[in-house]
Amino acid sequence: MDPGRGHDVQGIGERYLGAVAQQYHRGDAREESYYDVLKQLWEELGSQLSSTHATLTVLPRQTEAGNPDMRVWSGQQHVTGYIEAKEPKETNLDRIEVSEQLKRYRAAFPNVILTNFLEFRLYRFGQPMVVTFATLGNQCEDGRDRSPTQARPGWNYTLLKIGSRDQEVVDELKPRDGEVVVCKTTDSTVMGTQYGHILRWMGIEQVVVGGLFTDQCVSSTVRDLSDWGYTVFLVEDATSAINADLQVWETRMLNQIYCKVVSTEEVLQDLAGQ
Repeated sequence: MDPGRGHDVQGIGERYLGAVAQQYHRGDAREESYYDVLKQLWEELGSQLSSTHATLTVLPRQTEAGNPDMRVWSGQQHVTGYIEAKEPKETNLDRIEVSEQLKRYRAAFPNVILTNFLEFRLYRFGQPMVVTFATLGNQCEDGRDRSPTQARPGWNYTLLKIGSRDQEVVDELKPRDGEVVVCKTTDSTVMGTQYGHILRWMGIEQVVVGGLFTDQCVSSTVRDLSDWGYTVFLVEDATSAINADLQVWETRMLNQIYCKVVSTEEVLQDLAGQ
C-alpha cells in the first residue's frame, strides 16, 4: 500500500465536508444543490481506492423501483447500486429508512446508500451494514467480576466501572441507535460476552475487526471468531499494539490463519466494487 494514499483520502473527505458546509451556509441550497459535491467526492475516492474508477450518474433514468437520485457505476459497464439523498437538515434517517420508497429500493437493488450528505447508510441486499462495539468494563468497583487475568494487578489491571465516563466509547465513535454494544470482562469479545451468538442470530458471516490492542483483545477476539466459523478481516491501520514490533509480529501470525489482514482502503475498495 502506498503510505501517502491515506492522507489523500483524508484530504478528499475534508474538502467534501467543507463544500457541503459552504453550500449549507449560503442559506438557499436545496437537496439537488449538493449532488455535484457528492459526485466529486465519489469519483475522487474511486480514483484513489479502485482500479475501476467508480462513477456516479446524477438523476438517472427511472428504474423498476422508482427514481433514486444517483446510480453508482463500477467502471463503464457495471451498475453496483443506487444512492437516495436527502437534505442535510433531514437528520432523522431512521424515519426515511422505513419509508415505502426505501423499502422498494432495498428490495430491488443489492446495494443502496441513504444519505443526508453527512451520514451515509449502506444496505446490502436490503439489510443495513451492522456496526458493533465491544467495551471493557466491570460491575464491581474492585474488578473482581472480571476474569482473573483482567483483575490481577499489572498490565491488564485497568478498572473501568460500567457506566462511567472512562468506560464509554469515545465521542468520535459514539454508537448510534440500533448499533450493538457488548461489554466484556475478558480479552476476547467472543469469550467474554454473547457476541458470537448475537452475530449468528443476526445472520452475519463476515466480520471486519478494528480496535486495541492488537496483541491482546484484538488477537483473542479474531482467533475466537475464526474458531466459531466466521470469515474475519483484520484492518491493520485501524488497530494498534503497544509498540510497532508487536503490531508487525501479531498481524503476521494472525494473517491467513485466523483472518485476512487488510487496510482501511482495501475495505472501502471492496465495498465500492460490490
